[in-house]
Order: sequence, then C-alpha cells, then structure tokens
Amino acid sequence: MLPEQLLERVLHRVIKSFCLRTPEPEVKYFDGKICLRVDGKDQGRCIGKNGIVFWALDTLMWYAGTGILRKKVRLDLLDPLVPIPKDHRMVTPFEANPNWDRQAIGQLIEALLASCFQTTSTAWSIEETKESAAMVHLRLPFELQGAYEDPNLIKAFSIIIRSAGMASGVSLEIEVHWQ
Repeated sequence: MLPEQLLERVLHRVIKSFCLRTPEPEVKYFDGKICLRVDGKDQGRCIGKNGIVFWALDTLMWYAGTGILRKKVRLDLLDPLVPIPKDHRMVTPFEANPNWDRQAIGQLIEALLASCFQTTSTAWSIEETKESAAMVHLRLPFELQGAYEDPNLIKAFSIIIRSAGMASGVSLEIEVHWQ
C-alpha cells in the first residue's frame, strides 16, 4: 500500500467512526492536501462547534502526514454533492447506548496511535465508569511530551475520540499518563 493510501485509510476510518449518514466518505490525497467529502447531514459533525472538530481532524492529518509521508498535510472539507437547506440543519442530541461498540472505539484508538504518535510503546485502556461513560487511559513515553504540543495532538486526539464516542452512545474522557 502506498503511503498516500495509508493516510487516506486513516482519515476514512476516523470519519466513519462519527459520521452516521456517510457510509463511504470520499477521501483523496493530492499534492500535500487531503480532501474529504461527506453527506451534507454529516457536514456539521466534521466541523463541530466553532470549528473545533475540523481543527482536530486537520491536526491529526498534519501529524499523520508528517509520520507517514514525511511532510505536512492539510485537510480540505469539500462541499457536499447535495447541500442541506439551512432550515433542515438540526443538532443531533446525545443518546446513551449501554451496548456501545467497544471494539470500534478500540480500533480507532489503535489507528490514531499508530499513524499520529508514531510509536509502538504506547499503551492504552478503556475503563467503564458508568453504563454509557468511560475513561480512555493513554500511557505515552515522557520523552515525546514536547513533540506533540504545537499543534496540540493530545487535544485533537481527545476531541475525535469523544466525537466518535458520542456517535456510538458513550461519553468518553481521555486521560494521558506520561511515563
């Protein structure tokens, strides 16, 4: 698999974890930019309040691009093929699901750790705190702490994992332990 395809696969997995109406997101790498197109009803999930989810996705692609392609990559969110009229845009409320997909969240965590953190010495676990709430514990090597501060990879990782959790029906919090 080409490095560009690996980068596309990472973003594809991330998007599928929280975009509920886009069974196959359109992801294409081209000349330092990774372009993404989702269903119009999922556009807001990719942007988030005040653009925070888009920032997190862009930050993750920046780190993944640096690790996989050895160059910085920017994210471009393309307009949906069928736009949603403004009067049809709605906020989807959180619905707790005691049967949330633990395996899918675990696979997302693994994919992000492998592509963005570029280390095999990262351990993690999920501790369920309530029926539809859990804490993700990350154990990262202390010597990597400064490398992920600008842009803040830990914050971006947390936003995406929480977004995927909300789409699955679980409230996730992230706790990082530097060792």
